Amino acid sequence: MRFGDTYRLATTNLRKNKRRSITVIMTMAVIFGLIIGVSFFTRGTWNLLLKSSFGQSGQTYLSLGYTVRGGKGEENVNSLIDTIPSLDAFVKQYGGRVVGIMETYDQIGNDQIRVIDRGVAEILAIGSVQEVPDGKIGVLTVQNWGGMEESSQFVKVGELCKPDRNDMIVQDLAPSNMFVGSIWSFGTPEYYLVDSVMAKEYAENELKKSFEKYEDYIESLPESDITEQDQEDLFYKKSPSIEVVAEFDDYQQALKLVDSAENATDFKTVPKAVNYNGVSYGLSVEDLFGHYTTGIVRKMNYSTDIVLAPIILILTAVALIVVLSTFAHLVESDIATILLYRVRGASLGQVYFIYLVYLLELCLLAVGLSIMIGLILTLGMSTMNALAGFSEAVQGFFGLAKAPFGLLVGIDTVFWRSIGLMLLTAPIILLMTSWRFSSKHIAKKLKEEM
Repeated sequence: MRFGDTYRLATTNLRKNKRRSITVIMTMAVIFGLIIGVSFFTRGTWNLLLKSSFGQSGQTYLSLGYTVRGGKGEENVNSLIDTIPSLDAFVKQYGGRVVGIMETYDQIGNDQIRVIDRGVAEILAIGSVQEVPDGKIGVLTVQNWGGMEESSQFVKVGELCKPDRNDMIVQDLAPSNMFVGSIWSFGTPEYYLVDSVMAKEYAENELKKSFEKYEDYIESLPESDITEQDQEDLFYKKSPSIEVVAEFDDYQQALKLVDSAENATDFKTVPKAVNYNGVSYGLSVEDLFGHYTTGIVRKMNYSTDIVLAPIILILTAVALIVVLSTFAHLVESDIATILLYRVRGASLGQVYFIYLVYLLELCLLAVGLSIMIGLILTLGMSTMNALAGFSEAVQGFFGLAKAPFGLLVGIDTVFWRSIGLMLLTAPIILLMTSWRFSSKHIAKKLKEEM
């Protein structure tokens, strides 16, 4: 039997068994169309948020510094400023560059005063940053925030975008709410002081006042009520913590740096903790406020790799069971035809090939139909998002000049895995039913029918 004959017989099976063929195609197309549609939408949302997080500059920004109390310090430093050279080397190792410094003055309680240089202010601000007049402290604040009114001491020189995780969750029914709700879990400062001699003096004086009040409070307590934590707080962060702001052209390099710091896989260039003033400070690496690029990547990857992966396997198993059952009935009903192939000289391998090609034809048709279903589903979800105002929510969250385009379609590994699984169905099903093609089974079925 020639190859052309084998292929023609396989195609004949497709026409002869229309009902069962349609059952297989529709089952696979609907199940994998759902998976592909969700993967299209998830990746499209991922792409939109990632691009939006770059802001107007198209860059990725991280803040790095020894700001976390705890851990075991590996290196003694005279000042946290001494850590800047090693942080700079660490950033360069991943293709980034340090573009500014941020100092944080922690007061007793949760209050913080952040002083940033002009380079960082220009990254954080929406629009341009005005020059600070002589004798004034420049302040970068959120819009309509009344916590620090302009006075003889302060002047507003720019406006901050203040992202709030709830701003990304639109009120109407929107599929994007499933993915964006867990991306951000921290707040954004209400203001920053632009670095100057006056700004640092103000921050240091406020810090001093805070500790003096706390010392008075501790002294007023009975000695038996004073805890070890109270004593430690008296010495903790009497000088500001120092963070460098790093800029990356490639967000993937920034992501590698974050993973390296969190997993402690690369501390040759920079120590994972330092000792200063009797306190150990651990290395902290975070997205710069208002950008959140690596947070988006990590959370969305979690959605696809951890949440969607088990669902894909379950639905694939369902599809396999349906196709296996349908194909088994088809083979049983084709016993006489299979015997005819063998009588006319077809080898067992050629019979296998006839039905393998038939299954592959079903799978290819299902692939095409599932992609169409996936695109229709994605278009529907994108429309729901648009009507709910998701693009405008993204614009406000990241402080963009205009709302990003709202068609959320993208291709990722979930799509290719789905296509691969659909095509693998053919050899898997054939292997699982191969015993039905044996001479012994054919003889048994013919005997039963006599």
